[in-house]
Amino acid sequence: IGRGFELAGLSGGDEVMLIGGAQLYASCFEYVSKMYVTEVDAMIEGDAHFPAILAPDWNLISETPYPQGPKDDFPFSVKEFERR
Repeated sequence: IGRGFELAGLSGGDEVMLIGGAQLYASCFEYVSKMYVTEVDAMIEGDAHFPAILAPDWNLISETPYPQGPKDDFPFSVKEFERR
């Protein structure tokens, strides 16, 4: 994983997007300084979960709510966090 971040840095980019699953998130969490998190307003049963975002470690920079639309099963919010 560290090598993946190193290669991304060599390409000249300043952000790396991690798009699922739970094991990838958990193993990369220590390297992350900013997160864009989509939070669905629903109780959905499952066995995979995003790591806890602890308030002392993260600042909520922005939150944009989206109502349930004709193509959405639930309303949701997109949140941006930065590590303190």
